[in-house]
Amino acid sequence: MDRNGDIDYFIITEPGRLWIARTFLVLFKKIFLLNSKKYFCVNYFIDTKQLSIPDRNLFVATEINFIRPMNNSALYKSFMEANRWVELFYPNSTARVPEKISQERNSWMKRAAEKALGGNVGEWMDEKFLRMTLKRWKKKFPYIAEQDFEVDFRSRKHVSKHHPQGFQRKVSVELEKRRVALVENAGVTIPAMRWEWTTETELSRS
Repeated sequence: MDRNGDIDYFIITEPGRLWIARTFLVLFKKIFLLNSKKYFCVNYFIDTKQLSIPDRNLFVATEINFIRPMNNSALYKSFMEANRWVELFYPNSTARVPEKISQERNSWMKRAAEKALGGNVGEWMDEKFLRMTLKRWKKKFPYIAEQDFEVDFRSRKHVSKHHPQGFQRKVSVELEKRRVALVENAGVTIPAMRWEWTTETELSRS
């Protein structure tokens, strides 16, 4: 990556524990990494019950297509299968599963944490962290329109997004500007890009 780049983590959790995982990882970043965002951006979480990503556009397709799995190759394959719409934008791409991938270590600390956060206690904490985080974001970004907030800060039991820069919109606008510039300056015909497929019906017809 270039000097101004960073490393984004896309994390898939167990159902009902997404917001616990997110909160603990954010605390880890703030305490142990001094809130550094360059090498540890945890800005997208989903759980295993909702593997399909609803934002079906070129920007998200690019993010998904270039994911590099670090753990659980079987889950990665299931995730890519649930998002085959990416092939509309990258028809020649294939899922990238490295030959060697680290396996989850079932340590005593992991088992103890999962036991402590299981059952009703874990459910209560997950709901609490969801409400706390959403309240904080709405207070911190009151100027963001409701529709844009839904895209950039989607907050449900099964998903958490934190994209305050709104790159999806910025990229789509910039791509269209470049297309128009090429048409005007080079005198060639370049059809407007199909930026987004929004429904399953459209996908099936494509």
